[in-house]
Amino acid sequence: MASCAGRYVSAISVTSSRSAAADGVGVTGHDVVRGAGDAETPVAASTSGTATVTGLSAGTAYPFAGYARDAAGNRSVRSGAVDVTTGSGPAAPCSSG
Repeated sequence: MASCAGRYVSAISVTSSRSAAADGVGVTGHDVVRGAGDAETPVAASTSGTATVTGLSAGTAYPFAGYARDAAGNRSVRSGAVDVTTGSGPAAPCSSG
């Protein structure tokens, strides 16, 4: 497994999952936003549960959160924020798995 510690990555992949909506309309996608509190910027959307966020800067902290969307166009409440800080080292491919 490769380590990303200390490396600057300009993109991250976000994987999310939600259980079926209470109204019986299944989740069809996810929206990823950057921001905290009332301020947020949409940064990615996915129908597969995995979204990639690009354009990140070195040595920068980013708060990310997400929403689930259903086939009727309803959106869930926003998830809790996850704080991600990019490394300040040289840009390099980085993966784990």
